[in-house]
Amino acid sequence: MGLISKFLKKNREIKSIKLEDIDEFILKRISSAKELSQFSSFIREVIKRKEELEKELLNLAKADVLNVDARLASSALSAREQLTSKLQNSLSSIMMPSTYDSLNDTAELAFYVLKLAKETGERLSGYLNFVFEKNMKTLSKALSDFEKPVYELNELLKKRNFEIAEFKSVQEMLRDYNNTEEFINSNTREIEFLKKQALEKKKIAENLVSDIEKMNSSQEHIRFLENKAEIGKIEEKQNNLVDKFSIEVSTLEKPFRKYQSTIEKNHPDYIFIDNFFSTYISELVVSEFVSMLSKIRNMIEKGEIEIKPKQKSKVLKVMDSMSLSYLNQVLGDYNELEDKKNSLKKYIYEDKTEKELVKLESDLESVKSEIESIEKNIQEKTSEMEIKKTNLENKKSEIKNILEKSGYSLEF
Repeated sequence: MGLISKFLKKNREIKSIKLEDIDEFILKRISSAKELSQFSSFIREVIKRKEELEKELLNLAKADVLNVDARLASSALSAREQLTSKLQNSLSSIMMPSTYDSLNDTAELAFYVLKLAKETGERLSGYLNFVFEKNMKTLSKALSDFEKPVYELNELLKKRNFEIAEFKSVQEMLRDYNNTEEFINSNTREIEFLKKQALEKKKIAENLVSDIEKMNSSQEHIRFLENKAEIGKIEEKQNNLVDKFSIEVSTLEKPFRKYQSTIEKNHPDYIFIDNFFSTYISELVVSEFVSMLSKIRNMIEKGEIEIKPKQKSKVLKVMDSMSLSYLNQVLGDYNELEDKKNSLKKYIYEDKTEKELVKLESDLESVKSEIESIEKNIQEKTSEMEIKKTNLENKKSEIKNILEKSGYSLEF
């Protein structure tokens, strides 16, 4: 019979056990299963038969040798010594047990004696039965009398050990159940905390969105955007001026470079030409440029700078268009636009709305990221908890089934 049927199932009536009482209940049942008093009759019988067996072994050891052939007698004496010494040594270790563990050791050792007697006896019985026939018969009976209580004790212990193991498995299942339940409770509290944290973060995000909307619709920010757009228009006009002037000036680059090749690198004109073709309008010194134009034009007309006929007329035409008044007008228009742009840029630099808006938007993105992380954490913990809940229900069913088979129901 199993643990439940042996110790729990007293009758057909279903008895209820509360979860908080089950651990103490099982400990009592394990203690009851280990109670030595239930084995006392078996133990006494094993010890009694063990002493009788020792007596018969002693009688065999003292028995006289019959008048037989010397070689046979020698073999019989050797066989007797092997049998008696092995069995006596093992039997001397079998004592009255004081604990359940020592009872298991006693039963195991007694079973070993039987096995040893059988193996040794089968190997040596030919000599012994012939020379010590009478003693071997009484020894055989003593072994048979010893065998019966030993087998009965081992069978009963085997059942009790199985029953105790079954109880311990229930204990382990209960520990797992309690640990899982504690995990679920802890996880539930943590999820509730995370949900509260997520709500707080969402409230912060809503406030930030509201602040951003207010900032975007404020007069200060509208002016900021208008000024920014105006700067874009001014820069477009400047680029158009530069592009137009660059196209015109590009025609002059070849003759200018030819002139540059005739002078030293440290010559002011050499440096002027390099600067001019890298900056164009932005750093144009009109008087120097007009002077340079006049100088190069004279050199072209004198043939000191050679230009192909087709290009020459085009170059001279552009040079003629580059009058002092024209260049001052181009430079003036560019600088006027630059002044307007710088004035608007100063206002933009001093404007705080854009910086505040950038900060608000950065804060919003940060809060959104936090919310996403929290919600992901909630989802992971919720999934993990669902698995644990399934495991919990499985453990609950398993424990209930074991107890119900024995007439007990467990209240969770």
